[in-house]
Amino acid sequence: MKIMHIISGGDKGGAKTHMFALLDELCKLADVTVVCLMRGVFYEEILEQDFNVKVELFEQKGRFDLSVVQKIAKLINDGGFDVVNSHGARANFIAQMLIKHINVPICTTVHSDYKLDFDTFYKKLVFEKLNVSALKKIRYKIAVSDAFRDMLVSRGFMPNDVLTVYNGM
Repeated sequence: MKIMHIISGGDKGGAKTHMFALLDELCKLADVTVVCLMRGVFYEEILEQDFNVKVELFEQKGRFDLSVVQKIAKLINDGGFDVVNSHGARANFIAQMLIKHINVPICTTVHSDYKLDFDTFYKKLVFEKLNVSALKKIRYKIAVSDAFRDMLVSRGFMPNDVLTVYNGM
């Protein structure tokens, strides 16, 4: 099985910990590629890890730089990937744009309460709304805890489309 994970590349908290635990085991079972959208803590540290994963950098010039969509779609289509998993608001935004360019299932892993991810009025107004839109378009969700699964279901996401996977395992 070929799996692509898309993540911003700047993650440094729970999402990074979750991904590193997941990749440590998943690379033993599947061919895994991680696509980062920026240079940052996650990107720098994954390059130092001893995971048997491919790491690609499709660096965005800014959050609204969609030039990476066609490049990632080409990698997915040419690479024979079986599934794409996005992590976080930036990756979700790109993943929703990929839907019409690929014929591969897309899921997203929800690492936090998406209504609490942005701290300024502007970011909350713009990026939270974009992330909610992406979450609605990406059918399958992976919650990192039962509490996040319950949160997603209580906010209207279909229970059969939300799966709990603890600690990246």
